[in-house]
Amino acid sequence: MAGESAKVSELRQQWRDTTVGDNPRDFAHFVTRRAILAMERVAYRLLGPEYKSPRLVKPEMLASARFRAGLEKIPGATVEEAGKILDEMATGWSRVSVDVAVGLSRLLIRGFDPQIDYDQYQVAAMRAALQTHPAVLLWSHRSNLDSAVLTVAPQENGLPRAHVFGGINMAFGLMGPLLRRSGVIFIRRNIGDDRLYKYVLKEYVGYLVEKRFNLSWSIEGTRSRTGKMLPPKMGLMSYVADAYLEGRSEDILLQPISISFDQLHEIAEYAAYARGAEKRPEGMGWLYNYIKAQGERNYGKIYVRFPEAVSMRAYLGPPNGPIAQDQAAKRLALQKMSFEVAWRILQATPVNATGLVSALLLATHGVALTLGQLHRTLQESLDYLERKHTPLSTSSLRLRTPEGVRAAVDALSNGHPVTRVDGGREPVWRIAPEHEHAAAFYRNSVIHAFLETSIVELALAHARHADSDRHPRVVSCQAAWVSWVVWRCAQALCSL
Repeated sequence: MAGESAKVSELRQQWRDTTVGDNPRDFAHFVTRRAILAMERVAYRLLGPEYKSPRLVKPEMLASARFRAGLEKIPGATVEEAGKILDEMATGWSRVSVDVAVGLSRLLIRGFDPQIDYDQYQVAAMRAALQTHPAVLLWSHRSNLDSAVLTVAPQENGLPRAHVFGGINMAFGLMGPLLRRSGVIFIRRNIGDDRLYKYVLKEYVGYLVEKRFNLSWSIEGTRSRTGKMLPPKMGLMSYVADAYLEGRSEDILLQPISISFDQLHEIAEYAAYARGAEKRPEGMGWLYNYIKAQGERNYGKIYVRFPEAVSMRAYLGPPNGPIAQDQAAKRLALQKMSFEVAWRILQATPVNATGLVSALLLATHGVALTLGQLHRTLQESLDYLERKHTPLSTSSLRLRTPEGVRAAVDALSNGHPVTRVDGGREPVWRIAPEHEHAAAFYRNSVIHAFLETSIVELALAHARHADSDRHPRVVSCQAAWVSWVVWRCAQALCSL
């Protein structure tokens, strides 16, 4: 391989403009770093985007005049302390670690169908978009398996990898070094008033964006243990917005990613939390039990969707524009962007059979239903979803037949969370009281598809009982207006 050449005069000018070096040895180090990066660019073009990895992050950042200037504004901050924080955060991957990480991730998701369900049109559109601008991959978070899924998905589809932000509580034992070599950036859960840590994190994010590396984290900030979409978190997003407004990139794409599962073994854990249990700390014992539980039975399929990305430029305007100086306008724009991403995630998430069956059986309040009753009642929901053009999983489409319904309830039987009751003229299925919390998680994962119409129906029901002395036409117009307003609000707030 031969990297792109450069003139000494150009390199010397770049050295003076971007670093704090002041002697020939510093310039020699700068040239060496540029040579290594030039070779990496060639390797990236030859091997594919999934092998692009950051190199020399710490020396590049610590030598940066920009970084040093900001460091001087923090009382008591030193280059050595900043370097220690970078050592805690900095990550990357080699060609070997990429392949090893994919193999280990496959081990973690071994309880699922080995063929992850993608929308290939969305994959192609995302691949084209990521060729032009850096992106922040923002995903829904329902399971600890999400990171494993996002390790496998880029490799299977020839997509560039991203730096995944994770809590430092997951850096236990051998997991810490392994995950760091797989692109995970560990950050502290509670930063508090640590100005130096916040500054280093912000500059690290800006550096990665400027070098056109993709970032990735859960838009909800943590796992949703109820199945509902949690409100977006703005902390890391504000750092990315600052990097964009400072002109470190012409645009940054916010790429929504929906990750959903037919079933999860973690549901039992979530149900225990709902009943008041305390969260157990992660460790090697926890990891062993987690992997063991994955192999106990078949959990169905994994669904990954990549809806259209949101342009940061469209919401924040051009870099160094008016919004860069207006904190209130910036905060409002960040909220709008984040809610748009969350809404697109919900709109792209396919409704699966697990959620529909759980919602139906919970609505009976413990009454058992026969196969025929389940099949007839589910058809109304499927008709409604198809009229709305709501994405449906293959398992949901199979609910059109009694055999598909039987397969769905059998997969959920034995307390996962449906109970099958035999002994009568024919089998019946119900959700026992002790399994209602688990079933509620699956139900909550699909309620967004029904929320708009439900709110409109409540508005119409309220208008029906309005003052009877008022003219019926006035009441009807008022009901229609209320319904329209509520429907538009529901579109914006459904993700809450």
